[in-house]
Amino acid sequence: MNQSINPILSGIANWLLAMLAICLAFEFCYLCSWGLGASIIIIPVFAYTLYYTRRLTTAMGEFVATHLAQQFLSGDILCPNDTPINNTPKPPANNDIAMKRLDLFHSQFEKSQEELAKEVIQQKELKLQKILQYTTDTFCRIGLTEHETFQIRECVEYLVKNEKVLSLPDLKIERRPEITQISLKNFAWNIAYQYKLPGQLAAQFVMTTFHEWFADSTLYTVVKNLKTTSGNHAIPIDTHILKKY
Repeated sequence: MNQSINPILSGIANWLLAMLAICLAFEFCYLCSWGLGASIIIIPVFAYTLYYTRRLTTAMGEFVATHLAQQFLSGDILCPNDTPINNTPKPPANNDIAMKRLDLFHSQFEKSQEELAKEVIQQKELKLQKILQYTTDTFCRIGLTEHETFQIRECVEYLVKNEKVLSLPDLKIERRPEITQISLKNFAWNIAYQYKLPGQLAAQFVMTTFHEWFADSTLYTVVKNLKTTSGNHAIPIDTHILKKY
């Protein structure tokens, strides 16, 4: 079908070129004031010129079309939708790197804080156990009963944890003549020294815990004479309790 159409189209194109050549020849002769005989001579010139111009244009079009087709098939020419995707990972921006470093530091910092908090708790607990052991050894050595020693331990633990004096309704420690006010005040001072508690709080502690010894004493006099370093006492001043336990 295409083979039968092509000659027809070619014939029509040639006929149109011939008509165009005749028109151009007559127009040219008219402009130049030449006669009819001159136009008959010029018509073939215009016809051949238009014919070969058409052939040249057709050849150039076929060449360009063939070249573009080859480029397209080889992949050198891409459609808009065929834009190649670059799968190469892009290097992270400076902000991304900074955020990752910040996140890493934040997690490490939180972990360090947690470990530090655990270590502080362990140290406090270890210190408390040493103080309680010192309390037990001290009062067992000077003859207090197990129940009395336990009550004193409870009062000491409450004091160092809350910085307040524990007042137990049933607290009763029997007074013994061999245990003096000075020894008990020295004990209270030793505990307060390890926890940097004020002297007034230490005085309140010893007066409340060992009430039978200080029933006739005032807070002022106990605070004033809380620490006694001279003389030989059942409970001496000791600033190195933690090193001994």
